[in-house]
Amino acid sequence: MLPLIAVAQQPFTFSGEIKGLRTGEKLFLTYSVEGKNKADSAIVTDGKFNFNGSIKDPSKSTLYRKDAIKGNRVDVLSFYIEPGNIKLTRALTH
Repeated sequence: MLPLIAVAQQPFTFSGEIKGLRTGEKLFLTYSVEGKNKADSAIVTDGKFNFNGSIKDPSKSTLYRKDAIKGNRVDVLSFYIEPGNIKLTRALTH
């Protein structure tokens, strides 16, 4: 029974505050779970956002927002996501 426990997915919470983001902006998070690409989005409120999910192993992920007019990705951040609580605090520099 121990091997089954070791391979089970566990929850993660990824939250953050990015000074310079406007309320109502949409952020996107992409990552991989067991070889399948996952995508999620969150709406910014007072510069803060929150994502929740489940993951088994650390996975390379990307947080980005899109230019509302042109639809291009801007402000891309790549990092590894893993089970547990992850917090990001930073300021946009333009």
